[in-house]
Amino acid sequence: MADGFSTPLHQPLLHESGLRHVTGEAKYVDDLPAPAGMLVAQVVGSTVARGKLRGIDSSAARAVKGVHAIITAADIRGENNVGTVVHDEELLASAEVHFLGQAVALVVGESYEACREGAAKLKVDVEPLPAIVTIEEGIAQNSWLSDPDRMLRGDPDDALAKADVRFQGEVVTGGQDHFYLETHVTLAVPGEGATLHLFCSTQHPSEVQAVVAHVLNWHRHQIVVEVPRM
Repeated sequence: MADGFSTPLHQPLLHESGLRHVTGEAKYVDDLPAPAGMLVAQVVGSTVARGKLRGIDSSAARAVKGVHAIITAADIRGENNVGTVVHDEELLASAEVHFLGQAVALVVGESYEACREGAAKLKVDVEPLPAIVTIEEGIAQNSWLSDPDRMLRGDPDDALAKADVRFQGEVVTGGQDHFYLETHVTLAVPGEGATLHLFCSTQHPSEVQAVVAHVLNWHRHQIVVEVPRM
């Protein structure tokens, strides 16, 4: 260009952090050094698609060497709800489970091996209930995930009645809401005073901050969320 400046248009553009990713320089949560005395956790999920949670016997699990705690819904000091868009999702099931694998307890220990052994010895008493497992069953029982969103402009019925060509049918797809490529991991480090620093692989750090504060019954300013890499 006459003024001596070049334009970035139509030129190769390097990814802001691509070089660090491919060389291994980038630090993900799992690459961070483990703090002294760090504990890990194993989620225990429901083995049935739907059922009444009658009780959890954790005596054998607590006796496993290396297991420090068994956490259930009864141990949550704040709000046992992590639903964001729709506020209807318990962190740990309290009275009923609604899907296979739903979290009912958390085993905390010195190693993943100890946690897995503790989880295997945890006795979860669930009374199975009829489950809705197909879309057709859900429609027949008027069971919806949420209220429908409707967009309406003009008079569609009148427009369809005047249309030269009309057709109708059903389309079925196996598509779902997307799942993240990255694994979900959080390193929680107690800070000064009553604060907690979370190194988290999340796309919504402010959402994590709010949910953790609600569950712990803390103020949001006590929770710091940092996203290293995803």
